[in-house]
Amino acid sequence: MGLPVSPVIAPILRAELKRRKIQAALEYTPYGAVADLFRCLQIKPNSEDPLRFLLAGPAGTGKSRGALEFVHHCCLKFPHLRAAMLRKTRTSLTSSGIVTFEKKVLPSHPLWLDKVNFHGGDQQYNYPNESILAVRGMDKIGRFMSSEWDLVYVMEATELTQEEWEGIDSRLRNWRMPLQILVGDCNPDVPTHWLKRLSDIGTVTMLHSKHEHNPELFDQATGEITSRGRAYLARLDALTGVRKQRLRYGRWVAAEGIVFEEWDPATHLITREDPIPAEWPRFLSIDFGYTNPFVCQWWTQDPDGRLYRYREIYHTKRLVEDHAKAIKQFLQNEPRPRAIICDHDAEDRATLERHLGLRTIAAIKDVSPGVQAVSLRMRTAGDGRARVFFLRDALVERDEELSENFKPCCTEEEIPAYVWDLSANRKRGEQPLKKDDHGCDASRYFIAYVDTNAGSLGLTEFINRQIKLQEKEREQAREIKESDAPPVPAAVASSTNPPALPAPTTPKSGACRMCGSEVLQRISGNQARCAACGYQWDPRTGMGSDEQARARQKALNSTVQTDSRNTRRGG
Repeated sequence: MGLPVSPVIAPILRAELKRRKIQAALEYTPYGAVADLFRCLQIKPNSEDPLRFLLAGPAGTGKSRGALEFVHHCCLKFPHLRAAMLRKTRTSLTSSGIVTFEKKVLPSHPLWLDKVNFHGGDQQYNYPNESILAVRGMDKIGRFMSSEWDLVYVMEATELTQEEWEGIDSRLRNWRMPLQILVGDCNPDVPTHWLKRLSDIGTVTMLHSKHEHNPELFDQATGEITSRGRAYLARLDALTGVRKQRLRYGRWVAAEGIVFEEWDPATHLITREDPIPAEWPRFLSIDFGYTNPFVCQWWTQDPDGRLYRYREIYHTKRLVEDHAKAIKQFLQNEPRPRAIICDHDAEDRATLERHLGLRTIAAIKDVSPGVQAVSLRMRTAGDGRARVFFLRDALVERDEELSENFKPCCTEEEIPAYVWDLSANRKRGEQPLKKDDHGCDASRYFIAYVDTNAGSLGLTEFINRQIKLQEKEREQAREIKESDAPPVPAAVASSTNPPALPAPTTPKSGACRMCGSEVLQRISGNQARCAACGYQWDPRTGMGSDEQARARQKALNSTVQTDSRNTRRGG
């Protein structure tokens, strides 16, 4: 028989019991791969080398939530801990990792909810035990790389380069916890991805995450799928091709018959650094859609002819006039586009022209030559760089409906699954599969426009010239690499006068001084551009655009120095 409880104490006890029940229901319990990650804290360190883990698996297995729960647990457990949450760009982290942390992780620990505060100036969460959790993007990584850390979580680790991963690894040396840990998460990518290779050789420990280990999808006591789990997996089952293999089954596979075999995110996806110079020409390329995505891409071209996609609208279920208003807003703050290249839909083009007050140009829709033109620009040129790039933070707004249905939300998400249509006895190279290709179409329209207008040649002839030039460049590079320098004759070696150097070869009059091509385009009265390699120069002086810029700067410096000397002399 229990002791009687005072009427004053009874309500306090009932409130405490209720609080404990709520806390027990809210607190996070790890399962599967995430549980394995938590167990690493029980490992007795046998070296000062950091532990490296990769939570990899299908979409919706709870990888990000589990990794953030692990980071939060460590911040609470170890005073003065320095932890960081990273992603390729700071903007993408705001709409993903930070939302998960604030909406799911912090509320599941009610005792600490009001004690963990975000400091906007330092961009970090401060804990009552003086631990911190910093949030950073690799595009703004300066302060991070000059500090020391105990634990770093990299969200969507496949977005990083191996050099970036290794740079992060080198900063793990703060030693406020027994182990220094680097953990990333990702959905599977191509089987040759550098993270997969590091896992295969044992440098990184891959923890395989499964849908069955997510309590929101499967009841962990009975193992039965929940109603939410059935709906979620049904959406994954509706996927096809490489996306289904990766997001539903968690397999590291490549698309069969990929159209742009030259595509390499490490090469073609670049981070925005400096503002785009105002003198660079601007272009818009548009693929209309409503149920399918409407795509508007902003492009620019540097003086050497390289192309950059620097902004993109990729959205469904909005009218053309609504998109036109958004486009007009962006156009107010930058140079007027030289051309707006559009899909052939006459009604949509007329609507767009009416709302923008600008004329449009019908796109060149020949698919095969257009695909070849894009592929050629993706190849590395003689200087080791490609001739087309996509800026990472270009997307204006992420379409949540597309994202929830695991559809591409921007052009760079289309490209890895953009494959040839091999149905009806078609052969590879004849026709791309007409599915999830709206950004690829817009890119093809623009590059076909630029390269067709690079000279008087048609697109097919232009491509053939490009292929021959690239083959010639590769052959010359191979000859240089394979040839050995001839031995120096003894008579020459002992002579005090060095042998005369051969005279430099001069290209034909009117030919490109970079590649020798005679197919040129006159841009203005004193500027010409090569249709083959994009090099731009002044035919009167023979100086390239880069040399002209240096000459102008040298003249300016000389003028400033002269004025300065005259001022000191009292002149």
